[in-house]
Parts: sequence; C-alpha cells; structure tokens
Amino acid sequence: MRAQAHFGVVMRRRRDTLGMTQKVLGQLSQFNRSYVADLERGAANPSLGTILRIADALHLSAADLMQRVEFEIKRDRNYEPDPKQPLRNLKMKKKITKDGDTSGQVGAGDVGIVPRDA
Repeated sequence: MRAQAHFGVVMRRRRDTLGMTQKVLGQLSQFNRSYVADLERGAANPSLGTILRIADALHLSAADLMQRVEFEIKRDRNYEPDPKQPLRNLKMKKKITKDGDTSGQVGAGDVGIVPRDA
C-alpha cells in the first residue's frame, strides 16, 4: 500500500469518527466531494496545501494528521515505498564549524543530505 493510500485510511477514519460525510468534509476544506473520495481511496496524492486544509477541516493539526499517517504506515507490514521518490529516507547533515561545533545550526547554503542509515 502506498503512502497516499495510508493518508486516505487515516482521513476516512477521522471523518467517520466525527460523523462527517465526504460532502461536508469537502465543504469545510473547500474541495469537491469527488476529490475527497479520491484522497480517501489513495487515488490522489495530496499536496502540502491539501494536507493543511484537510487537517483543519478534521479538527487536527497537520502534524497530528501526518503522525497518524506515519503510524498507519509503520503498522502496515506490506508498505512499499514509491521507487520514484528516492529522497524520502534522507535527513539533513549537521553543520560542523571550523572549531568543531556541531550545534546543528544549518544555514541556507549549508544543507547537506545523506542517507538515513549513514
């Protein structure tokens, strides 16, 4: 199951918990009901703006919504990452200054990306 399908599962579960129809969620988030249905089926890949609007309509912070999605992904042993998105398991390097300080303060030109397991 792909990440967007997990997003849809979490979205539908929260909507049902609130007793909301797809139409009402669509109205609150300013999307068509059919787009809400596509999101819930995992047929659409939500943008950051979509996630923010859906989270607000579901009375959640975007962070809480995505934390629930992450939990759902970890719970699913059949999760297969999308091979078209090879950068999703990366983290930022800490900036190391000349005096050896690794405070983690990273400036705009200092961002480095390394594999998570490095």
